[in-house]
Amino acid sequence: MKKLILFYPSFERGGVKRNFLNFIDTVKRGNYEIHIITDKRIKKKFLNKNIILHIINKKVIPRIFYKFFSSFIAIYYLTILLFKYNLKDKIVYSFQSSFFPSIVCFFFRVKFLIRVSEDPVGATKYANGRLLSLLVFLSKFITYNLSTKIIVNAKMTKKNVQLFLFRKSKVCLIYNSVISKILHLKNKRKNVFINVGRLCKQKNQISLIKAFYYLNKFKKNYKLIICGDGPDRNELKKLCVSLKISKKVKFYGWVEDLSKTYNESKFFVLSSLYEGLPNALIDARNHGLVCLSTNVSGAYDILNDKSLIIKNNDTVSIYRKMNYAITNYKKLEKKNRNKKNLNCFLNINGKKSYEKLLSSL
Repeated sequence: MKKLILFYPSFERGGVKRNFLNFIDTVKRGNYEIHIITDKRIKKKFLNKNIILHIINKKVIPRIFYKFFSSFIAIYYLTILLFKYNLKDKIVYSFQSSFFPSIVCFFFRVKFLIRVSEDPVGATKYANGRLLSLLVFLSKFITYNLSTKIIVNAKMTKKNVQLFLFRKSKVCLIYNSVISKILHLKNKRKNVFINVGRLCKQKNQISLIKAFYYLNKFKKNYKLIICGDGPDRNELKKLCVSLKISKKVKFYGWVEDLSKTYNESKFFVLSSLYEGLPNALIDARNHGLVCLSTNVSGAYDILNDKSLIIKNNDTVSIYRKMNYAITNYKKLEKKNRNKKNLNCFLNINGKKSYEKLLSSL
């Protein structure tokens, strides 16, 4: 029985967590002994007798620089596991903080997989300052080249990851398997734009709010709902106050199940500076919303209409596309009903792709 070690030191809410749990569900019935290194217990429905948890003790880690310290403790657990078992039977798969695991696995000559969940070019470009941008570039260059396989989730990300590599063939495209079935809904919808994501620089809600401010001057009967939480929450709320649109912009915080909100709304706007493959955009399309997105990785994989792509980091472009979507709603909604391109995001297809990859190692 092969031993599969899953490295996920900081169990965060959002797309990575969702993809991580989907992967566990994919492999737990296979011929693997699965070790999971993380900082939070996992619900029983995702586990079975072949899964062993190695839980990082949060109490010994200071809150400041939590992710940094949790990663080092996770590296310690990983090293112990690599010493303990026959190296030929082990595969390490990192979902997060992959730099140090790549070095450890290279030293032990262990097969090392990493999942790249965001476009590395965008992450480098929009890092805070030149020094951090350089460090991001170097860490990705080293990590990618030390890995055995790199799993990416969109065509643009695959292309950009290959820019960092000497051996480009190690990149494997496996789409996020985030939907169980294609939905065909006929709901009465409200004049609402939705944005879902962490409230931070990457998700760029600041440009979306400014765009909505311009839209609100001419389209008074529309609202903007922002779902998510993060470090920019207070700043974004203050911006709404200063623009006098607080009554039109609602912050829902973190919402576990967005089905009701999706089903009642007409539009979804992804305003991110960079992505890997935005799960929220897949969900929104599947629930029948007319979706707009900046030109980030995954946008062309998910949307079936190039006219819905927005220029990155451009408030005016976001405003114009929002206005375009309102004006052409009936036509866009009708075209949006064709969801054949969403089949690649079905759970069953993701499972097949992973089974094929793991059997080849």
